[in-house]
Amino acid sequence: MGGLIRFPPPRVVVGRFPNGFRKELENTLKWLLYAGLHPEVDSQRGGDEIVSVITVPADEEDAAKRALDPGNRYQHELGRFVRAHARPRRKGKTLRAFIKEHRREITDHIRAQEITGPLNDEDREGWVSNDEGLLAWARAEGVEGI
Repeated sequence: MGGLIRFPPPRVVVGRFPNGFRKELENTLKWLLYAGLHPEVDSQRGGDEIVSVITVPADEEDAAKRALDPGNRYQHELGRFVRAHARPRRKGKTLRAFIKEHRREITDHIRAQEITGPLNDEDREGWVSNDEGLLAWARAEGVEGI
């Protein structure tokens, strides 16, 4: 009987996670699934330890790289944060009041961009005025004049 032998489509590795990196493994899977990809997790022995390996079909490799790009992931998280924390618009809120109210979150955003050193409110004003995500958040909070 001559039948077709079907081989599974080729897969590419997009992440390797040793034991103890469960959170990173879960986050990577979350981003791949959010992007509509089809990841699979397999365990492999790597020397003395077991390593979890995430693979995707070869034709999804470029999409997986985009989904795991820190800039893309950050923009998604920031958008979700803005939607979750946006309050009804209030009139007359100043940029200074916005920064005073959300200093920690703004600083965390700036630090996520690998900016080090001391920050003052003038630096934060510059970031809010020039960063797309922070600007959208400030406008959603009712900040005027930016």
